[in-house]
Amino acid sequence: MGACEVELDDLGHRNFSFTWARAGCCPSRAESLPLALLRCYQPQRVLGSVPGCNAAITRQGLDSPVSGGVAEEEAGISVVVILIRHADVTPDGGADPPLNASGATRAQQLRHVLSDAGVTAIFVSSLQRTQATAQPLAGDLGLQAVVQDDTASIAAAIRQLGNAGTALVVGHTNTLPDVVVRLGGPPMTPIAATEFDRLVVLVNGSLCTLRYG
Repeated sequence: MGACEVELDDLGHRNFSFTWARAGCCPSRAESLPLALLRCYQPQRVLGSVPGCNAAITRQGLDSPVSGGVAEEEAGISVVVILIRHADVTPDGGADPPLNASGATRAQQLRHVLSDAGVTAIFVSSLQRTQATAQPLAGDLGLQAVVQDDTASIAAAIRQLGNAGTALVVGHTNTLPDVVVRLGGPPMTPIAATEFDRLVVLVNGSLCTLRYG
């Protein structure tokens, strides 16, 4: 199956545009897009039962747990996981470059896009670009981001959140795909070096890919 692609505007709250596979799953424009998306993934958990909503989003992934390897060991995760690469940095800015002006703007956009998504835990790497990307949202939510570079440890911590949690992982092109697989998800499409706007939602082994900013 192909992944759904949804464009988020600067605010991500009121004026978003999107396409659902079934009209009956279309949310009201008063909802934030993340909540609308999660409603279609898990209608009874998030906003009540919506007939026909379970299969409303075109999914990248499998309808049954992945077999073999790490994914089989970690299959069954029910927590909602939102994964993004750090925001924009200047190429060749050194081993630990700060966000550039575009990246700082994107971090503020992420703050708006996920303000109503129910994030309860944030994971970042030890590099400043991931921490700066998460900081505006973390500040608004009163959360302290967990600094962790080891993908196995990130996956283990997310699994401990249980059904009530929604985790945000701000990582890198070479770490996010591993986190997804460790949580029972399918292989991610590789993230290009110039790609900073991808936002991936992992629920019950399925991925949905969005763009923000």
